[in-house]
Amino acid sequence: MLLRRLRFAVGLALSFLLGALFVETLASQQPNGPNNAALLLLHRVQENHHGFDSLTCNEGTMNEEDEYLKEHAKNRPKVETAYDQKKVDEMKKALGDFWKEKGIAVEVRTTLTQLPKRPRYGILEFDVSKQ
Repeated sequence: MLLRRLRFAVGLALSFLLGALFVETLASQQPNGPNNAALLLLHRVQENHHGFDSLTCNEGTMNEEDEYLKEHAKNRPKVETAYDQKKVDEMKKALGDFWKEKGIAVEVRTTLTQLPKRPRYGILEFDVSKQ
């Protein structure tokens, strides 16, 4: 009877161990590279402004920028949607055009970062740098 319980306990422990190992192996086999970007869901989309002074980049200007983006990048990237390069390119162009209309030269770059603990999710950042 004791031997039977011991075998059961060892079998149960091995089952949990092998199951966890199997899940870990599947998670580590996620494809990397540009093709993986299309598989990511956006966890956060943010804009970062660099090199602007407080007179140029204030709450009023940010509200204007948001309204401009709503009008000119209607299909922009949103949280909990799949990464779409066309949407990203459209928003990059709209951000550049907004600042160009204000007479300010900018460079807009994007960064897509995969979350380490949640491999299906990514953070999309738009970096707007004043030239």
